[in-house]
Parts: sequence; structure tokens; C-alpha cells
Amino acid sequence: LPLLEINNEDEAPDIIFVSCASSKVSSFGKYKDSYEIYILNEEYMCVLMNVESPYAKQQSISLKTLATLPLAGFTYIDKQGKMQHPFIESLLNKYGIKLNYVFLSDSFYNWDRYIEDGIAYVLVGSNYMSDYRKDRGNKNISTITVPLKEKITTTHMMLIPKFKEKMPPQEVFQKMVEQHYQSTFSPLK
Repeated sequence: LPLLEINNEDEAPDIIFVSCASSKVSSFGKYKDSYEIYILNEEYMCVLMNVESPYAKQQSISLKTLATLPLAGFTYIDKQGKMQHPFIESLLNKYGIKLNYVFLSDSFYNWDRYIEDGIAYVLVGSNYMSDYRKDRGNKNISTITVPLKEKITTTHMMLIPKFKEKMPPQEVFQKMVEQHYQSTFSPLK
């Protein structure tokens, strides 16, 4: 990751959040001299859909089936103004899967109409629905997640530059993250 190669205090972010295939976590060990690295959690991939979908009652969905479904995906614009596609895309490349995106957005709120109306599906982590339900309050939710047949796991991490002085707001934020992930938060070994 080019961002992790920055050793200049003025250019480096205060905190970096990274998601990667769980099999790639060990490759971050080379950054331990420059960064405090914390594992936030690990989750397996699921498909978010309308409860009326023909796939909603299945135990799992295969990657082959996923490739045929209309998907809404997460994307963002990088500092150079270039659209970055879902990181899951690169993860699925090793399976030879090309996803069928009908909608890209940088916010799950934008997916709501597509998912709840049964127009599209979204690939999410297994922890998504618990966070989604809390965020939605008491609104009746007409969506469900079904796990992928192939167990693809992702790990979410937080990296903090050791070469940069921590400011009080950053320390407060770090404590909030630790508390939120208290059952799974641990330093990279």
C-alpha cells in the first residue's frame, strides 16, 4: 500500500483504516516498525437482499450465482479524482468472478431503495446487518443477508503512525474505536 510507505509526519494521516483478505494480514507485519497495527475484527462475506428475493431462504449463495445477480457496490473517489472500485472486486479476481454492477455508491444509505425494492443485491460483511439495524432504529427492515457458499473472510485493521505525535482528539478517537471493537480488538502479532 503506497499510503503506508509515507514516513513524513506532515504527509501521513493520523489514523489509517484498512480492509483486506484475511490471508493477507501477515503481509502487514513489515510495517510494525513504523505503525501501531490493530486488528479490529474479521468477518465473512454475505449477500444483502430483499426478504422477498428467491434467494432469501437459501442457506448460502455461490460465487457463480453471485456473478449473475444485479449488484450495488461500494466505491469512492481517491485524492487524484479517480473512482476506486470495491476492494472485494480484487478479492474475487482469484476466483475468476466478474461482478455485475448496476449501481455504485459511497454510502449504504443510497443502496436502500435498490435493495428494499428488490432491484439489486449487495455484497457485505457478516457484521453489516447488526450495524445496519442499529443505525436504522426501529424502522421495519425488509432485507436479509445470506452467506456466500465459499467462505471468503476479510479483516479490518487500524494503523497509527509511530513517527507522528498523537494529539488528544486522536487519542480519544482511538479509545472509541477500541471500545467499539472491544471483543475483537487486538494488536497485530
